[in-house]
Amino acid sequence: MNTTELESYLTGLILGDGYLDKGVTKRAFSIRITTEDWAKEIYSILDKYTPFSLSYVEIPVENRKKIFQIRTKAHPYFAKRYHYFYDDYRKRRILSKALDNLTWIGWANWFMSDGYVVRVGLNTEIYNRRLQLCLDRYSEEDRIKVSKKLLDMGIETSITKKGRLNFYLRTSCKFLENIYPYVVPSLQYKLNLWYDYKPDWMTDTYYKIMQNIQSARQS
Repeated sequence: MNTTELESYLTGLILGDGYLDKGVTKRAFSIRITTEDWAKEIYSILDKYTPFSLSYVEIPVENRKKIFQIRTKAHPYFAKRYHYFYDDYRKRRILSKALDNLTWIGWANWFMSDGYVVRVGLNTEIYNRRLQLCLDRYSEEDRIKVSKKLLDMGIETSITKKGRLNFYLRTSCKFLENIYPYVVPSLQYKLNLWYDYKPDWMTDTYYKIMQNIQSARQS
């Protein structure tokens, strides 16, 4: 993984479920998730490609999924980038520089944290799908930044009243195709639009991806 991809990888984690602490000259990164294969991947990549001192902890939770926590010791890297993600009052924000640092691997990390497919209708009669990225932790200004960034990439979105970014299905295939190689197997269901046929707007490449995901879940 080169420097650009590593920067993107970390940016996607922090924009999603990742967290930077309150240090001044040095800050630490941590993330707590319930997906074991993703947690192991994060630890493996950070251990292999960064100088960070790491810890990996499994936290049992009664009657719920186990939590996996990856944490670094404080490091100047995170102090230098802290204000890409937080203002002076510890409120989440997104500087344009953070979005500029995203390649597809970073978008994949962010989507694994906060993305999902909404199926509209009853289980036996699904009449619509919505691909969404939850941005309710961010301001309207930041949501607009994200929407414009995706539009620059040829991906059309709209912003819902609840702070979700709604992908237009006709351009969602480009997004899904490009993040697919980086999404861990247990979270690939998030990319599944659940069609049993190929709509006119759907690309051949995404249709094959969707079929592969559905086949894997049935096996």
